[in-house]
Amino acid sequence: MYRTVTSRRDADDLSSVLTDPLRERAVVVVSVNGDEVAFFDPERVAREVGSGAQVYLLATRAVAYDFGELMPADANVYGGAARVYPPGADWLADLHRAPLHFAFSVAEAMGKLARIGEDVAAMAYRPSTVPGPTRAAPPVPQEHGVVSAGLGSDGVLVTLQDGRTVQVRVPATDAGIDLSSVLPVGAVVSGAVFENTMDVDGLHTAADVVDAVTENMTVPALVASEKSVLLFPGLTVRHRVPAAPGTVIAVRVDLVGRADGKGWSVSTVTDPHPDEVSPALPLLEGGQPWITWPPSTEPPAPDVQASTTLRQTADSSRDPHQDERGEAGPGLLEDLEGVRDRIQQLLAENERLGRENTHLTDTVQTLSEEIDDLLAAPSAAAVVPDPVQDPQVAGLKVRLAAQLRRTRELEDERDEAVADAVREADRADRVGRENDRLRAELRAERAKATAARRASRSADAAPTGPAFTDPQHQFRHEVYLAWVDRFPAAAKDEHPMAGFDLGERFLPDLEALQGIDRSKVVDVVVEILTGLADRLPGREMHRLRGGVAGAPTIEDPVLGTAWRVSLQVKTASARRLHFWRGYDGHITLATVGVHDDLEI
Repeated sequence: MYRTVTSRRDADDLSSVLTDPLRERAVVVVSVNGDEVAFFDPERVAREVGSGAQVYLLATRAVAYDFGELMPADANVYGGAARVYPPGADWLADLHRAPLHFAFSVAEAMGKLARIGEDVAAMAYRPSTVPGPTRAAPPVPQEHGVVSAGLGSDGVLVTLQDGRTVQVRVPATDAGIDLSSVLPVGAVVSGAVFENTMDVDGLHTAADVVDAVTENMTVPALVASEKSVLLFPGLTVRHRVPAAPGTVIAVRVDLVGRADGKGWSVSTVTDPHPDEVSPALPLLEGGQPWITWPPSTEPPAPDVQASTTLRQTADSSRDPHQDERGEAGPGLLEDLEGVRDRIQQLLAENERLGRENTHLTDTVQTLSEEIDDLLAAPSAAAVVPDPVQDPQVAGLKVRLAAQLRRTRELEDERDEAVADAVREADRADRVGRENDRLRAELRAERAKATAARRASRSADAAPTGPAFTDPQHQFRHEVYLAWVDRFPAAAKDEHPMAGFDLGERFLPDLEALQGIDRSKVVDVVVEILTGLADRLPGREMHRLRGGVAGAPTIEDPVLGTAWRVSLQVKTASARRLHFWRGYDGHITLATVGVHDDLEI
């Protein structure tokens, strides 16, 4: 009914899901408090929202911190709260569209379940309108029209042959790009119409970028945030860059990923020569690149070549209103004038409503001043008209009394809430100190138990020797025994071991490694396979890079991502273990060695 996020890798996957513009369902993310208690029961939340949303639980505070680092600023959830993320990624521009629900007890959380359900119900299932490689062919015939008005970053308006007006939106508009530079007013377009929107023929997609880009190619990219860049509208790739959003930079493609933005690895190239940077794909076939290097400081001019391409596309089914040159004829120009007249009418209506709103605001202010005068001059009661004879004054007094009562009630509720918060803070502080003490005792007891188990294993193994003649079988046997000893029966289901393979160098390196006990290496392998190493600070687990500061992480199309974990800390030539983690979670143990050995 819900999914549990237990590692940084899980948090990274969840972050990718939430920022995916093609996501079609809402998502509810539940966090735990400082005591790692979820006030919002994820099972109850899942029952409340039904099929309207997918529910995730951030199982620990550590994974909530990881989730916060991976998400855009102020878009995370923590401290026992729950957050509802609407479909798509438009909510990133307005975080109020992803409401946050706080609770400081299970009872308070129960009272807010219905509100979460209402939020999800208001975020109806939304099939994606972003063109992509997985979109099905439109089941409707092609239609033709003329671009009648530009809407800036909201696309353009197209007047069809039958007089209807539709909007053209593409991933470029989601990136804040003025589409009128590609589709200027008067351009003839054709495509499939879905209700009030039109998919224009000849537009490139993210899948075309995947086909066109190769590894080690340098291309321009548009900074979307401090943690991501756009290689093409609709293709967002994770890349940390200090430049401001909207800045054009040059990046080298270290690893080509998928059309949904996953699997890419890029690195920033500083001040490359223009000849070293491959041109970006155009939004429209035959048009100008969607961004250029070096970045242009001038506003983009209308893409005449793209407009010509569109006109040629529509030649086979020319509108009767068009003349022989493919230009919009009188009929469509009259339609364009009609659209412009309607825009002027709407502007006038908006101005009238603004005047009415100002008048109502002035009236409210006047009534407020009258009430203030009544309160400030009680001695003048004799000159105030009798409420029985003046209904307006009587009504004002009744409304004022009700407002004062409500104000006092709110002040009482606020004072009570502040007192509760102070009490909860004191209790949390006491519980936190007690929790730290108990954890320290638990770590000490576990260390004693681990030492006792190692001594027992050494004593048992000394007279008998290895259980297997095959080194790989023997190592797997030792890992299994260490896992059995590490976790009690009740905890084994919560800490299953991932599948793993042994690289060609791993066992020879282990046999030659000095300065560390073999059982220590086995214990760390168990932590890697069960996911504990992701959360243990002493393991210092991180992605392995090429050795030079700022170098990209090491990736393999088959084995996955290279990782590095500490076997020892604060020790001369501290030992390290390198392994591969595949995209399906499968582990391949690669090498063990000293700190300065970065090979894998």
